[in-house]
Amino acid sequence: MQWYYIIYFAALSGVPICFINDIPLRRRCQKYYFYALVVLLVVFAGLRSSDVDRDYTNYSEWFNGISVGELYPQDWFKDPAFVIISYLIASLGWSYVGVTLIYAAISVSAKLHFSRIVSEGRWLTLFFYLVLARSFIRHEMTQTRAGVAIALMSISIYLAFRGRKRKAGLFYFLALLFHLSALIGFPMFFITWRGFRIRSRLWLAMLVPLSLVLKYALQNILQLLSGFSRVTPYLNGGYDTAHVRVFTAYFVIRLAALLVAVLIYWKRLSDEQRLAVLGASAGIFLLISLSANDALALRSADIFGLFELVVFMIPIHFLKGHLRIVYAVFIVLLGLGFFRASLELIGPYQWIFA
Repeated sequence: MQWYYIIYFAALSGVPICFINDIPLRRRCQKYYFYALVVLLVVFAGLRSSDVDRDYTNYSEWFNGISVGELYPQDWFKDPAFVIISYLIASLGWSYVGVTLIYAAISVSAKLHFSRIVSEGRWLTLFFYLVLARSFIRHEMTQTRAGVAIALMSISIYLAFRGRKRKAGLFYFLALLFHLSALIGFPMFFITWRGFRIRSRLWLAMLVPLSLVLKYALQNILQLLSGFSRVTPYLNGGYDTAHVRVFTAYFVIRLAALLVAVLIYWKRLSDEQRLAVLGASAGIFLLISLSANDALALRSADIFGLFELVVFMIPIHFLKGHLRIVYAVFIVLLGLGFFRASLELIGPYQWIFA
């Protein structure tokens, strides 16, 4: 697994840039750092072999079918972006590797764009480190289609919040093309599109009893839905989540981060920080409501994973002096925990030329 730790330390190497006080120098360092890191990440993910992740072979076979014209109507409904990209790559005479490179490039670039939107300039590399530690192996290396959709959907919500409705609509539409799981984020996208601003903490408090009610109300409904092919793998245990459970140490940590934001910093939060709190609360809400099925709960809550990371960064904007450094160390250790946990999802790294 040493190759994965090379990627981890590459992401970690950008953290010291946060502590450069010379603003022009810090921005130049960020610029060159991101250029090098994005290229490394795209090449690493895009040139992995078929033995690294579980889904690679299935996608490769699907690509081979598309390249010889074996297309079905449901393919366009299921994953139109994959079909379009695969068709274009096959038309150029390239192999499936072209698809993996494009997906990695879009996903990493979208997450960097999201990081630039939500993060203060000083803490940009620290936040992007946290994003990569939590999601690079999970998304760019395994759940590639969902990874792109999550990043694009998250961007669309912030754009809608800022009143840039046309661009927000475009990003959300693209997210749906990559993966229909982005539909889970539609309620939040819609209310931000309509100009909703969260002023009171009571909205968040109401989610707790509501999630507990839904947890018990949905148990039988989830069993009925297992007959539909698109959701069956999540409902009948087709996805192996035996090593992952909903109520874990991470659940406690993310809940604690939410409580700190809501109970301690709420009156000092900007509207966009409160938006992140709302998104993270939606993730907790889905975890509890759908916890009768671990796979469905985890996949659904993951849609709001980037918002949770924004919430983790909130205290660093208000702490001063040595406390700020101590909290930055906590973020680094949290990222290491994320990264080590994600290694369970993937096999030893090999690249296509091996």
